[in-house]
Amino acid sequence: MKTEPGADAEAGCSAEWKDTWLWEVCAENARKEV
Repeated sequence: MKTEPGADAEAGCSAEWKDTWLWEVCAENARKEV
């Protein structure tokens, strides 16, 4: 059920960070690891 490249990455980010700059940082870093 993948909708975007960062879907898997964001899954490893804390839900508490949603809608915050931390979420963007976490998702961005996770994408680079792939």
